[in-house]
Amino acid sequence: MENYFDDDDEYYRRFEVPYETKGIIDRAWDTLQCLGIHGDTDEIVEFFEPIGYSETDIANLIVEFNELALGGVDPIDNIDDRAHAVAYLLGNMLEEIEEHKKHQETE
Repeated sequence: MENYFDDDDEYYRRFEVPYETKGIIDRAWDTLQCLGIHGDTDEIVEFFEPIGYSETDIANLIVEFNELALGGVDPIDNIDDRAHAVAYLLGNMLEEIEEHKKHQETE
């Protein structure tokens, strides 16, 4: 029987952009997707509040996710780079939230 969901299928590879060729924001969103983290800016920032916003905090989250959620099967790779990308995105999100609050205060 033919496997219609073959990951090596040319159709799927044609639309997949290699992680290494993505920009920092796309790498951050890719990482959040791998971790199953979805939502708007406020929800994502709120999710990371108890964890922390630093690269080290995010790297630790990815390592823990690899061990506990994935059991070491097909772990998320490029941990340091992904942590850097997510920290960068979170920094931008926090700035956006602060600017929005300042704008509301001046109205």
